Amino acid sequence: MKNKERLICSLLAVIILMSTLVYTAFASDIMPLWDNTYSVSITHGLVDGKACCNVEIIGYTGTSKIDNVTITLYKKVGNALILIEEWENLSATGSKFRFYDEVDGVASGYTYRLTVTADVHRNGTVENIDTYGDSAY
Repeated sequence: MKNKERLICSLLAVIILMSTLVYTAFASDIMPLWDNTYSVSITHGLVDGKACCNVEIIGYTGTSKIDNVTITLYKKVGNALILIEEWENLSATGSKFRFYDEVDGVASGYTYRLTVTADVHRNGTVENIDTYGDSAY
């Protein structure tokens, strides 16, 4: 059953990722968001009581590493953000950073926010990204 849950979460992440990449491609034609970072994809959803959290950061050619990555899942209650889970000090060498994890015991009927901060190193410069995605479960 666990493999089935992972497959469903992965398929959900791929579908959301593809729609995000199409949006990112159109948005980058209008105005670039970052100098070192080509795209940031944040997707998350609820499957069988688990929040499936997926983050992908892609740097432009010349990106040597993506580090100091912190990913945080919050539940939104009114104007408050309640911490559910946090992953710190993540990193990747090269131009791609990928993250996936599942969080148990997440309730439906709320909006959740997945945030990401990171440093993208490219051609001797460091760019800090700080963004998030909200999703109702």
